[in-house]
Amino acid sequence: RNIPSLDLKFMAHHGDYMLQRVTGIHELVGSDVNLIHRLLKNHVSEETGWRAYALFSERCLEHMGVRPEGMHEQIENYEHLGDVNVSVLNLADRYTELVDARRYVVDPKKAHYIAQGDLPTTPSVVWDWINDPIRRAMLGGQPNLKFVPILRSRGRTGADSITHCVHGSRVALVETVRDWRPFDYLTVTQEFMGLKVDWQHVLTPVDDQTTHLEMRLLTHSRFPNFISRIISKVFFGRVFPIKSMVLKMQNFIADANARNADRSAVPDEASQTASGS
Repeated sequence: RNIPSLDLKFMAHHGDYMLQRVTGIHELVGSDVNLIHRLLKNHVSEETGWRAYALFSERCLEHMGVRPEGMHEQIENYEHLGDVNVSVLNLADRYTELVDARRYVVDPKKAHYIAQGDLPTTPSVVWDWINDPIRRAMLGGQPNLKFVPILRSRGRTGADSITHCVHGSRVALVETVRDWRPFDYLTVTQEFMGLKVDWQHVLTPVDDQTTHLEMRLLTHSRFPNFISRIISKVFFGRVFPIKSMVLKMQNFIADANARNADRSAVPDEASQTASGS
């Protein structure tokens, strides 16, 4: 359960080594091998505050013939090995850059259709409603409707995951996740009936127990933009009114809140016995 809080550290060095066979296992030995093990105990975090980083020895950078910009340089000292010049790259910043570069959003000003509403619960509960296959089928309101995960990395839904919406014996819709930001927003591309639609769900907390949900849709077609906007309004406003999904979600969540309130209002048997005595 602590794995998500761990940070990776990489050590890179260039040098000589020998192969030594010990009890049937080949091991690397030599002073340069000892050095890379020593580099695991460094003072990078003390000097920079970084917890996730890549550390390169000077000899490694010289051998590769590269020197990335923005690296922190410092000297480590080890007994019998002396001073070792190292350059360090902050992986946390690099990870943030990569994550931001993969953002896939629907600009509300360019969206062809928007449905929205306030839901009486937290963003985590709303997130579950728009992602859980069983709950999504409940919102669809059609018998024999199922959402079947087809492709998920390591068994989890995330960017590039694919889901089939199955109605009866046929695949009615193919959905691909484009951007996955839990409890913040989710962007998918749906393909059905010859249409290709980008659909973004944006979750915004209003207060501790209210979440504003905005669903933005952008239709991709060969028609001019104003025609695509008309098609989207007709299809998603009348033929398949997604506003009804928001209303159904509001009702389901309100009913669940009411049931939880009723259960909380009923004192347990032990409390009744104690108060009666």
